Amino acid sequence: MCGERLIPCVMELGGKAPLIACSDADVELAAQAAVSGGFANSGQICIAVERVYAHKSIAEQLERRIIERTRALRVGDPQQQTVDVGAIIFPKQIDVAEAHIADALAKGAVLATGGHRIESKGNFFQPTVLTNCNPSMTVMTEEIFGPIVPVMRVDSDEEALSLANRSHLGLNAYVFTKDRAYGEAFAARVEAGSVMVND
Repeated sequence: MCGERLIPCVMELGGKAPLIACSDADVELAAQAAVSGGFANSGQICIAVERVYAHKSIAEQLERRIIERTRALRVGDPQQQTVDVGAIIFPKQIDVAEAHIADALAKGAVLATGGHRIESKGNFFQPTVLTNCNPSMTVMTEEIFGPIVPVMRVDSDEEALSLANRSHLGLNAYVFTKDRAYGEAFAARVEAGSVMVND
């Protein structure tokens, strides 16, 4: 409607960015990206990492490092230099996070760390990692816009690609592999506005 009338506008659109950790991914690099990409600005970024597809050959190690890195994050007033994760924009968004977590747990997910409000002045929520996720969970299909990183194990890179492309929220995506040529070819098949390889 704005375009028809030549009215300038800014559009904030949704995203459900997948991080695909291929069978040969650098686990430490992928874990660092999942945590920084999932919890920067408390996950309230349209290109935040909103779902992780981890190849079964590296999944256990990747999950362990994501959990360890997440537990080390410090939550609080972002004006303090000792803080890594700040507040949630408003209480309703915490309700959304809690609903995603409840749905995932009811469908078999494991709460690896976090998952609760932090009682303090302001809207704070623990950085949360869910494992044993599957495509039936809203946390894997709907936009979170909060500090939750859900991880699903896959049998192959192709399965990860198929699941990544199943979303209509194809704003951004991330692919991790030690083979740069393979990564670029694989990224070209991901249906997203932009795809980062190893970053």
